[in-house]
This record gives sequence, C-alpha cells and structure tokens, in this order.
Amino acid sequence: MPGPSVNKQKSRQKHRANKAKRVNKEAEEEAKKVERVELVEIPPNESTTSGQTTESVSDAARPIQLSAPEYVSVIPAPPPSQPFLLDPGNGARVLDMMQFLESPFADPVCETDERCVDFASPEVFPILQQVLPFQVALILWYNVTRKSSRICPSCRRTYRLGDHLPPHLPDMRTSPDSKDHLLPQTALEQRLSGICSWMCFALASYRYPGSIAAWGNSNMTMPEELIEYMNGPGDPSVTDDESLGQLLRMTRNEESLGIDDLRAQQHMAFLVPNTDAVYVSEQAKGEPEEDEARGRTRRRQSF
Repeated sequence: MPGPSVNKQKSRQKHRANKAKRVNKEAEEEAKKVERVELVEIPPNESTTSGQTTESVSDAARPIQLSAPEYVSVIPAPPPSQPFLLDPGNGARVLDMMQFLESPFADPVCETDERCVDFASPEVFPILQQVLPFQVALILWYNVTRKSSRICPSCRRTYRLGDHLPPHLPDMRTSPDSKDHLLPQTALEQRLSGICSWMCFALASYRYPGSIAAWGNSNMTMPEELIEYMNGPGDPSVTDDESLGQLLRMTRNEESLGIDDLRAQQHMAFLVPNTDAVYVSEQAKGEPEEDEARGRTRRRQSF
C-alpha cells in the first residue's frame, strides 16, 4: 500500500493540474472579452454625453476603418537638395535665385509702382537674360520689380532699403568704413542697382576701374566724360567679373536700363513676326536728333 508521501505527491499533482485549467479558462475568457471590445464601433462624429468625450475611450475600441474627411495627410514636402539661403553672420546670402523666388522670403512684384510694373512685363526678363548670366539677370529683374526688397548682385546679400547692414569684415566695425551706410551714395546705389555697400560697388566696377565716381549716381547726374568711359568696352583683360560691369552700366539708366531699343524690337517682332530684326531696331532708334540737348539725353541713355 502506498505510504503517506505518495498520497501527498498525488495531491500536489492534482492541485497543479486544477490550477493550470483555471488559468487557461481565465485566459480564454479574457480573450473573448478583447474580441467583443474590438467589434464595438464608435461613429466618427459621436456627440458626447454627461461630460464624457470619445478621447476617454480606449484606442482598442476605435473602428479599424476611419472616415476619410477626418484624417488629412500631413506629410511635409521634401526639403530642397541644398539650402538656398546662408547667413555667415552679417546678413543672409541668396545661393539660388529660383528657389528664393519660390520661397516666402521673396517679396511679390510691386503692383503700385509704375516702374516696377513696367519692368515686370513679360518681355523684360528674356532681354536681361540675353546680356547677363541667368542668376545675375534674375537678381537685376528682382531688384527693379520690387519696391524695397533688394539682393546685392556682388555679395548676394538680401535686405530691405533703409536697413542698417553690418560690415562684411569683423575688423571694419571700428574703422571709418563702417559708417558707409550713413553716406547718401549708399542709399542711392541700393535703390539704383541693389549693390549694398562701397566694397561691393568696387567689386562690381572691376571691369571699369575708372567708374568709381558713378557710385550712387545715375546717368542724369554723372559727368559727360564718365558716361563716355562707361559706354566703352572697359578693361578687355577682365573676363571673370560675372557681367557685374554690364549690370553696373545698365543700372545707371534708372528709367529703362538702356534696353528700350530691344524692348521695341521685341514688341514689333511680336506684332509683325516676319519683320526683319535689324530693320525694326533701326526704326526703333528713329531719326538722329539735331538738337544738342536731345543728343545729350540720347548719349546718357546709350548704356
């Protein structure tokens, strides 16, 4: 006959078996509860009652299929391949004009200024692109079609007319040159060409080193000798100025940039597509003026 120890062993085994069955049964009941909860559907716009909100309901109780109007994609647009603005510490520089123009940092064309509206005409930029590199042509077009926003063609710094711009070099803060922004030529040149400082003007006049006196002056305030000099070819050995010398010459003519003949040619070619371009250009120039004053005005506009 089995002893007491054997009975104790059988009793323990039976107890463990019963406990395992009880645990399994509880697990099955919990699983059934979860299944029943997952089948509960809550309408997307269910109103709240007695101060309770749908946010207090467990996420497991929400329906699997969500209504489309309540869920809008917020995936951001991919960032540009490279930054188009860079601030070295003394003002943001524009690295890519196309990306800048498409960004919220660019001002729209000023529609309340007649000059800005005139230069925003569709035939102007193609003409600028014929005589200037693409990025420089965009900068010039931007400057003449905005009332106060400017981009310096030399250093590509973006600013607004009237801004106090920090000097380009840190050691210039204690030098007399740091007060260039107080000189009237600085503000006049910023309005004419967008060139932001005396240093940038000197860089732009690299091809025309004798044109330093043109800083802050239009063709109506420049001496006759300087006009004749800037109407010339400049230093033929300079070929790497990115056409800043050409931009400098064009912006001396504040009213037309010196492209009136080209604009008339574009306009006549649009009206009469088969018209010879040279003939149209000669017609746009008109008869030679005999009056000395009118001849002086024509020379001033011959940039």
